[in-house]
Amino acid sequence: GDDDEIDWKRCADKIVTPTMKELVPTSWVTIEDDFVMFLMCQTSHISYDLHTSPASQLADGVFHILMVPAATTKLDLISIFLQMETGAHVTHSGVRVIKARAFRLLPLTDRGMYSLDGERIEYGAVQGHVLPHAARIIVGGE
Repeated sequence: GDDDEIDWKRCADKIVTPTMKELVPTSWVTIEDDFVMFLMCQTSHISYDLHTSPASQLADGVFHILMVPAATTKLDLISIFLQMETGAHVTHSGVRVIKARAFRLLPLTDRGMYSLDGERIEYGAVQGHVLPHAARIIVGGE
């Protein structure tokens, strides 16, 4: 079905995230590929000039996951990064966007780099899930 038909907020409190030693539930979607970018967003912008996830809304109950496969050409990567300023990159054929209430990222290589909110973190298996209503955000005007 279409993601827009799912009441993500109502579903978010039913998330059961396995421990890292457990297999993910069979209801989870598994995607195996080589990526040059795997970006999980819960906000529309990661900076004032990077509109990384135009469909994201505060408290929408999901991660918006953007994936760019390693097979993407350098010219397409340049195009994707330039389009991030306006959010148009999400319509680029080299970008796949999915919504998820939980995720597990398992690297297939020994070397790589992760960053969390702009800070480098240890490279390895990582997972998370949405915690609905876990924080309050106050947003000002212009």
